[in-house]
Amino acid sequence: MEYIGVAIKRGSQKKDTLKPKPAINKNRPKRKDSKEIEDAIAIWREKRWADLLEESLTVPGEQEDIFKILGKYSILNQKLISGQLRALDKPIEPVATFKEWKALGAFVKKGEKGLYIIIPKQKKYSVKVKGKDEERTFTDFILVPRVFGQSQTTFSDKKVDLLGAPENFNIKKVLQEYNIKQETKNPYHNLTTAGASWGKNFVINVLLTKESEIFTTTIHEIAHILLEHTTTNSDDDEDLYEFEAEGVTLLVLASLGLNSDGQRNYIQNWYKNKTEITDQTARRIFTVADKILKAGVERADAITKIGSPICESCDNISTFVCEELHASFCSHQCLKDHFNKI
Repeated sequence: MEYIGVAIKRGSQKKDTLKPKPAINKNRPKRKDSKEIEDAIAIWREKRWADLLEESLTVPGEQEDIFKILGKYSILNQKLISGQLRALDKPIEPVATFKEWKALGAFVKKGEKGLYIIIPKQKKYSVKVKGKDEERTFTDFILVPRVFGQSQTTFSDKKVDLLGAPENFNIKKVLQEYNIKQETKNPYHNLTTAGASWGKNFVINVLLTKESEIFTTTIHEIAHILLEHTTTNSDDDEDLYEFEAEGVTLLVLASLGLNSDGQRNYIQNWYKNKTEITDQTARRIFTVADKILKAGVERADAITKIGSPICESCDNISTFVCEELHASFCSHQCLKDHFNKI
């Protein structure tokens, strides 16, 4: 057993104190999960990104509700967390790490197990270069049980919003974040499509008049740029480029609760008629969709005082206490409404 010595100044009457260093049990058994959880995370354990993408793009779901609550995490982790919550018969709810809950005044209930998320991890490997071994690294993704749902904590009955509800999507912020410029003219040819992009520039056809069409086309062209289609000279993968841009657009629209039927129909036809999508392509689509959402979504202020009482008159978090009534309220109007009911 290793010991860590604590030095004592000369002349001290106390003896050196030796504290044992905790041993690491490398043979500790892996945690046992329920069959429901194992089924929910199986596709992630096998890293079948292409299968996850196909499910996300072809099956209408509740992505808007999931994004409102779990938008802090990547789309892949949103799907992973929500799948586990469903497997446990829990609603889509705020999640946080043990330390985050503790910092906010809540504690994880005894016996509760953490929900898995995927995190990147750098791994090393060796390759032969001119007869010599060279060490290189690559990014792998591993499953770790790291977060707990609100219902797993002592504040399961409180109103909690750790993230802040999405209030607006600011397309200008996306353009600023990635230094993308919208032009008024296409310098290469007369525009016969809804939009076009080159380098870090794009243009929208002036014949588009509906706001929904303009917004959708803008997201589509931004996707082309962030996927680096506009800096590649080859036209061999033009069909694949369109699939990737449409995939990103669908994920963004679905997260914002906007109509994505056109993109979904295009993608469903692709899966019927084209070759299979690789895991690398799937990762690219998820990553770019995350980038656009992270840059453009504007959220309301989060409720960070989890332990705050609920307003006596409505379901909002209270902001002050009326000592005479021994009750809490979120506004003076609610106080008046409650007083009138008494």
